Amino acid sequence: MSSKQSVPPGSPGFTLIEVMMVLAVLAMMVGLVIPTFNSMLQGQALSRQGEILNDQMNMARQLATTRNRTIELRLVSRTNEGETRWATQIFESGQGASAARPISRLERFADGIVVNPSADLSPMLGALDGGSADFSAFGQSDYLALRFLPNGRLEKNFATKKDYLTLQGRRDDLRNPINYFTIQVNPVTGRIGIYRP
Repeated sequence: MSSKQSVPPGSPGFTLIEVMMVLAVLAMMVGLVIPTFNSMLQGQALSRQGEILNDQMNMARQLATTRNRTIELRLVSRTNEGETRWATQIFESGQGASAARPISRLERFADGIVVNPSADLSPMLGALDGGSADFSAFGQSDYLALRFLPNGRLEKNFATKKDYLTLQGRRDDLRNPINYFTIQVNPVTGRIGIYRP
């Protein structure tokens, strides 16, 4: 008796061409899904970072009213090798910028998330006072200070429709981002609103 078994004619099976076609279709489907998945992840990181910045602004405003002191939220930016990284930190204002005392730790933005620098999408940035300071674990960096007064209002009176800033993905178009997170601070009341597409 022979140990070889023969395949009866007409048995089901796949040819090499059929297997290659299935693999090609799968590769195309994966190619379509990965960009969508990456976009979804960046959208989630953008939402999370926007909510964190919103919470920090509300915290700075609340601290100003409860401590009866001027509190500033510093938007810290540092450019290294052509790439700008952002962070925030809350300070209690003193006499002069150097006398300000940090009352929170430095919070770095999620990787890939930036403040849009354009005057069209972040006009608030152009009205804020700034400076340069050494921030722990971030080094010498520039900052812009958003100051809340003890009555909860902003120190600066922004012109109408100039009271907001926009977060977006680093690689998204600066003039017309597809995905963004806008934070508006009412200069009269100090209340903060958020807007998403």
